[in-house]
Amino acid sequence: MEHFPQENQNVSQGEEEKDLVTIIEESRQDDTIYLVLKVNKKDQLISFGVTDSPRTVQYSYTDGTRILDKYGNFTSISNLKPGRAVVLGTPDSQARLTTIQITDRSWYQEEIYRYKIDPSIQMLTIGDTKYHYGENVRVFSGKSEVSMDQIGKNDTICVQGIDKEIISVRVTKGHGTIALTNTDLFEGGWINLGTKIYTTITSNMVMEVPEGTYLLSVANDGYGDTKKVKVKRGQLTTVDLSEYEGEGPSFCEMTFAVHVESARVCVDGEEVDISAPVRIKYGVHQLSVEAQGYDAWTRQLVVHSDKATIEIGEEDLSGGDTSSTSTASANTSTDSAITQDDDTSDDTDRSDDTSASRTEAMDSYLDTLSDLIDSLAATTNED
Repeated sequence: MEHFPQENQNVSQGEEEKDLVTIIEESRQDDTIYLVLKVNKKDQLISFGVTDSPRTVQYSYTDGTRILDKYGNFTSISNLKPGRAVVLGTPDSQARLTTIQITDRSWYQEEIYRYKIDPSIQMLTIGDTKYHYGENVRVFSGKSEVSMDQIGKNDTICVQGIDKEIISVRVTKGHGTIALTNTDLFEGGWINLGTKIYTTITSNMVMEVPEGTYLLSVANDGYGDTKKVKVKRGQLTTVDLSEYEGEGPSFCEMTFAVHVESARVCVDGEEVDISAPVRIKYGVHQLSVEAQGYDAWTRQLVVHSDKATIEIGEEDLSGGDTSSTSTASANTSTDSAITQDDDTSDDTDRSDDTSASRTEAMDSYLDTLSDLIDSLAATTNED
């Protein structure tokens, strides 16, 4: 719902002849920057926090209250999300706000996932730029206020700041926890969620992962299955691996599409005939490819589907980027196998569907933004 001034309610006849920016400046009650804490649309109440202070205040608003962006243009009250920095106009005779404007005296950055928090020195590093936060910094997750140490390493955040001081943080994509039970059969095997989270299964392991819905797959020694799992923010999801055993042992009909002449393909050190699909047991295997004139290609192969295809081209054997993981194209939309570098750690990777090019672009964007802030050019990205 857009908010526009009602005729003759908040703007006098003399004011109508003035520029809107002039009206706003004259009606501003002080230079205090407030942080939106909560908007109660039902009762038309807004709670605000005072920056660098634990103090909170509450005001009512009306359909005639001017809600403005930092340029003085009318905007929706839905843009007053928790943590947004605003300045307030002088309330009317009934203590109702006449104007709420997103301030232009602070910067705002959203969709941040490349960051590090060091609570010991109250420092938040975005990209390569360091910022300080005080004990009264406001942190929001969902409908609740939380502390900085409750932000998970896989969370996506947006941040409001003034110069090098952080005044608010809002978690836009939080994390939940997956706890595995009855892990005995799968210990030493692999678990993967979606296309980018994968790690070795240990006894009754616990994983912190971004909130969302995943296809969770496990595989080891001929056993495994794939099921859909939903991870909710701040909640524990228990996964009983006894439900993933299946009848076992299970096998995959693996097709190797190797586009290099005279290439030799070995699985667990044994050469296989790739002229026809190869029957491979569910679990983790060593996959290697050798061809004259090319670098040796070695990966761990995680198998957890009935049918799958592994594509290997000249670029794979020519010393390209061997640090990334890839999902083999499958014969059906649900069947897959994962190839992984031998030296990949067991740490859980961030789960999102962002491509490599988008990741590089975002990193470049963050670095550029940091440089702009360093040179005192306030950078703001509106909702």
